[in-house]
Amino acid sequence: MGKAARLKRERNKVKESSPAPLTPAPAPSIRLMNPHTQHFGAFTVGNALRWETQAHNELIRVDREAAESLEPYWGLMALIQSGFADKPAMHAWQRFRALVDEKCTEKFVAVPDSKKGQHVVICGAGPSLVEEAAEWVPQADEVWGCNSALTWLVNNGHRVTHGCTVDQTAEMLNEWETAPDVEYLLATTVHPHLTDHLLKQGRRVRWFNNFVGMKNKPVAWPDENGVNVGVAYEDWLYWTLFPNTVRCGSGLNTVTRAIDLALCLGFDKITVLGADCAMRVTSRPPAGMVAGSAEESRWLSEATIMHADGGSAIASNQSRIVLGAELDSGTEDGTIRPGRGRWWASKIDLLISARWLLVMERALKGRLNIVGDTYVNALRNKNVEFLNRLPSLVDEDDNPVEISVMGCDGDDSYRVPHVDYESTRRSA
Repeated sequence: MGKAARLKRERNKVKESSPAPLTPAPAPSIRLMNPHTQHFGAFTVGNALRWETQAHNELIRVDREAAESLEPYWGLMALIQSGFADKPAMHAWQRFRALVDEKCTEKFVAVPDSKKGQHVVICGAGPSLVEEAAEWVPQADEVWGCNSALTWLVNNGHRVTHGCTVDQTAEMLNEWETAPDVEYLLATTVHPHLTDHLLKQGRRVRWFNNFVGMKNKPVAWPDENGVNVGVAYEDWLYWTLFPNTVRCGSGLNTVTRAIDLALCLGFDKITVLGADCAMRVTSRPPAGMVAGSAEESRWLSEATIMHADGGSAIASNQSRIVLGAELDSGTEDGTIRPGRGRWWASKIDLLISARWLLVMERALKGRLNIVGDTYVNALRNKNVEFLNRLPSLVDEDDNPVEISVMGCDGDDSYRVPHVDYESTRRSA
């Protein structure tokens, strides 16, 4: 072997025996994807067409002469078909909107501060709902059933005043197939097929906006003074299509968004049931269980309870990704005292929402009460360092999203920008 070859071989041996450089490992991440992300705008437009029918019928009822003054009324469809670019169609739509605002007391949207002095019980569909409903439901002025909690409450003889959802999936049609006779609080981004199902059953529908993070480019136009005005596309879509209402955005599920809605409406007291943010398990997953295996399917379907109706962690085509860990709720950190640990299993979105719920409960100082054997309850004694280790939402630069609580510290992010229709009409 030549000298050069020997030197190269020796250098390689040194590299192989040298310790790897100490560089920080990237934080583990999971990308949550809503299968309907690309359709949020279309769903919102579809629901606006349904709202238009509600509002036009109401306008005819309260002031037929005002409704007839719109003729020839092109309707929202003409504006949609033009890609929101036809000025006469936009003017006609804005005139219709202005008349509805002026003439109609009932606008079929959530009205801020309309429930002051009242108590609402918001029900998620977690297993703890079964244990708490009988005590808390009779105490409320209003009872909201979120997603499948609505039908569970009705089927088990509890009083319910409203159904509430932000869920865009087709599974909501199955969960609300029976369409109990209550008023429905619907996010403007739900699937229009759900809206049609409820309206065909003669159900009352009231709308609110629900932040989903539409990625379209911001919308800009010159105002009457020639100054360029811009707004996020999602906000622009909401206030172009619907009356001024509220926009919810806390957490990642219907319960956290429903709490936002209740805060906007002004409820003095908000009690939350069934927001377990975890599942009950009859046994831990088998050691060495492989993701996607038949063994995993058996464990998820047979050993987990995630819903008040007994449904498992994979009922309604839900995600199969489950995280589990032992936790001692009596310590402020990750310490587990002998015999005091409890094994918890949950999903990423629920863990994020659990932390959000805890922050909301602390910030609202008695106005919000989260009841039951829930993961939130297990976290109540934990310190900030422990909570910061839980899964959290991050922005596009991988920085954790700060949790702000609606109505606290001056936060008014629920208010979609107010629209002066005359000003926008003149500048269009």
